[in-house]
Amino acid sequence: MIDNNTMKPHPHLDVQQADPIPEYLALKVISDIRAGKPLNEELASSINARKYVDRIRGALDVSDVDLLMRMFKQDAGPSGVLGLTLLKRFVREPQVEKFVRSLWPCSADTSFRRKVGIVSRLLDVNSLEPHLHEQLYEFVKQHLGQFVEWLTPWWGGPDMVLPVSRARLKDKDFPASKHWLYLCGALGSPDKKAVADLLTEYESSKDTFVARVAKEMLAELPRITVGQVAAVEPTNDAIAKYLASKVIEDIRTGKQFSDELALHLDASKYVVQLRNAIEESDVPTLLTIIQTQSEPFGLLAITMLKRYVNMKKVETFLRELWRRETRFRIKVGITFRLLDLDYLEPAMHEELYAFIKQNLNPFLEWLTWWSGGPDRVLPHCLSRLSDPSFPASKHWLFLCRLPGSSEREAVTVLLGKYKSSPDAFLAKVAKEMLVELQSS
Repeated sequence: MIDNNTMKPHPHLDVQQADPIPEYLALKVISDIRAGKPLNEELASSINARKYVDRIRGALDVSDVDLLMRMFKQDAGPSGVLGLTLLKRFVREPQVEKFVRSLWPCSADTSFRRKVGIVSRLLDVNSLEPHLHEQLYEFVKQHLGQFVEWLTPWWGGPDMVLPVSRARLKDKDFPASKHWLYLCGALGSPDKKAVADLLTEYESSKDTFVARVAKEMLAELPRITVGQVAAVEPTNDAIAKYLASKVIEDIRTGKQFSDELALHLDASKYVVQLRNAIEESDVPTLLTIIQTQSEPFGLLAITMLKRYVNMKKVETFLRELWRRETRFRIKVGITFRLLDLDYLEPAMHEELYAFIKQNLNPFLEWLTWWSGGPDRVLPHCLSRLSDPSFPASKHWLFLCRLPGSSEREAVTVLLGKYKSSPDAFLAKVAKEMLVELQSS
């Protein structure tokens, strides 16, 4: 029986464990900045978000200050703004404070995003003069809708706005001089009643400026709608491409990955770029990894072999490995690669299906996590079933994944259609998956 409510995110993956990818990415970005390698605009814009910035800042030291100031001065686009964002930890260094103060007032042609970055850094300055607070607030208030639209994804999306705002208002590591800015940012939350309660609380603040901002934001609250707020993309293509290039560099130089990093990399949001980044000359290295490295790292290598499965040495390797392998996840990985062979013999299809059906619950747990959760299973499988680049010989495997979906009615209809397929094997799989779905 299949219980979608109790499915684990991934066998051997602790959901409480921090995602190691942002840390890995941060170290690579810092290495490139220190080496003077330019970051492309899309990447610089994408990583200028709290999820990544907090980790990059934590790995910097004061010797990086000149590099960061130079980034801002030399690049008027996203890389320059990123440099300013990363200066946060060092604003109280005399040369950095002097530099930040020199940036205001901005010239008329300065971009909005650059101006917001300057506002944020100025508010990190100790004892900023009241007239500067007035000027900065006037700018934010004048562009309030745009400010909220920018800040909301930076903080992690609409649902994170209020928790982050509240946390920063209470956290002494965030200066009280910045409180009024967090009250402005709170307007991006969809929970308007809770925002109103927060602003009402700060209306009675002993800081008369903060109290005034709270009162004025209460008046602005009705006109700021959730529809104005940009959606948050879980993973940007620019980040995935950059990440893939760094992973391949490390593989080529013989670097081993932690099991945690390998497990997180072997997910649908990263593997396309990882596969695209490898070349035929990398194949022997990947085959060696499968045989000699940890199970998660070996499984990642199997995933990355997709484009080269028709090479005779790869096909032979995978067939032989299937016969002697006993580890469940490795066998599932091999199953996916063997089914990329559109000429795979019927007897092998039967053998692979028998293995999947015998291990259906752990298979669903893993592949549901891989797709991004139960609500992503059906869209993910539909995209594969309708994509001619995925061979028809693989369709039955996508049908086996469908019982992991939260959309049971739609899955029932889809499996019902495949039950009458002219392909007798596909029809059999659909019928048996319907039984599995209905028995859960």
